Amino acid sequence: MAVSRIREPARGPVAAGRSSSGWGALVAACWFALAASSPALALVPGEPAPPFANPQLDGTYLMSRDLFRAGWTLLDFFATDCEPCARELPLLQQLMDDFSARGLTVVVVATDQQGAATIRPFMESRRITLPVLIDRYRVVMERYGVEMIPTLFLVGPDGIVEQKAEGFSEGTVAAIRSFLAEKLPR
Repeated sequence: MAVSRIREPARGPVAAGRSSSGWGALVAACWFALAASSPALALVPGEPAPPFANPQLDGTYLMSRDLFRAGWTLLDFFATDCEPCARELPLLQQLMDDFSARGLTVVVVATDQQGAATIRPFMESRRITLPVLIDRYRVVMERYGVEMIPTLFLVGPDGIVEQKAEGFSEGTVAAIRSFLAEKLPR
């Protein structure tokens, strides 16, 4: 048997023609608008890496599912006007050179809004041959919840984030090197 409740006459905002459910809808709409405009929650180790499909400098598209299936992936969120990013690149290039035969791919996720016109000459002048994903609208950056650059994500072949590092430090790159030396097959 259903129970019905007796309603009292409306007072306050409800009496003025606004229903209480209308206020709830307004609050919910504001909350969703705020949530949509704020950055994604920061991705942490142990979580699946979000998917992406973005152009590279050569115009071909790189899809995360293909990348992650191929082995270990180190994603470097980067911008050409970021001095720590520029100092980190040679160390990441060396990681790729040392570990690519063992299953590591290092991918630079370039967030420059000018795209390839700015990124290509920057990489060429420094002789960096790492794959570069163009994220000029910062969609991948937002999906990963990146709040500062450089930020590194080490993703395992199962697509799970193993490590995350914000900012640049030679010690961080050395720690990733040690981790990979233990994890990757010889």
